[in-house]
Amino acid sequence: MTRARTAWPPPAVEHRLAEGLLAGNPAAPAEVAAAYLAPLTAYLRTIRPGSDEDACAAAAESAVRGVCRRPTPYDPAGLPLGAFLRFVAGRGLPPEWDDAEEPRPVAAVAVPG
Repeated sequence: MTRARTAWPPPAVEHRLAEGLLAGNPAAPAEVAAAYLAPLTAYLRTIRPGSDEDACAAAAESAVRGVCRRPTPYDPAGLPLGAFLRFVAGRGLPPEWDDAEEPRPVAAVAVPG
């Protein structure tokens, strides 16, 4: 993976993405996925050397989908969005995020491998 594809969004972009997500902007889930799937997958591969790449990608996608589906547990005053996603991806989704009544879909985003 190249640096361009795995770079975390700059703070101003991260803040805008978090605001859009928390405000319920319908474009936010796709924007968050586009900005975070590749760097989050690369991060998981770094902290779990030898892990299956597909498993890391699935964990990253699960974290992004979970946060997009139910963003209210996220508090931007506590952590930047990328740090929160790293926390969620590294530990798995809390059970209460698995039963969202109306999930907000994340558009399919091709993540080059």
